[in-house]
Amino acid sequence: MGKRKVKRKPVKKLKDKLDNQFNCLFCNHEKSIEVKIDRPNKVGHLSCKVCDVNWQCSITYLDEGVDVYSAWVDACEDVNKGRREQKLRERDRQKDLDRDTDDEPRRRAPAPVAAQSSRTSFANDGLDAYDEEDEDDDDY
Repeated sequence: MGKRKVKRKPVKKLKDKLDNQFNCLFCNHEKSIEVKIDRPNKVGHLSCKVCDVNWQCSITYLDEGVDVYSAWVDACEDVNKGRREQKLRERDRQKDLDRDTDDEPRRRAPAPVAAQSSRTSFANDGLDAYDEEDEDDDDY
């Protein structure tokens, strides 16, 4: 006679929980951002314990804390990108204004007169008066 085989109970796979605390983009503290999800109202709340940054976004039934954090990072990047583009536009406008004013002749102040020295000036030929490497007396 044989033994009856014993059926084992199926082992439940534990689902890894995702983090709810993250690093703050503004104050750079680790694990200072806390994410809370309000499923009945479909809103995700994000707040920093150190610098009191608060942000919220709408969520779906699939979203987790990581999704709220990544949406916040994307929103910060969009704001920074918009500011960069605005600064570039302002610079371009300023350059255009400068070009328009450059078309009109400007009156420059005369250059300051250098003090006279006892050395001879070789400004025209670009040589130093006391540099012996420039002299080619041996050839003559």
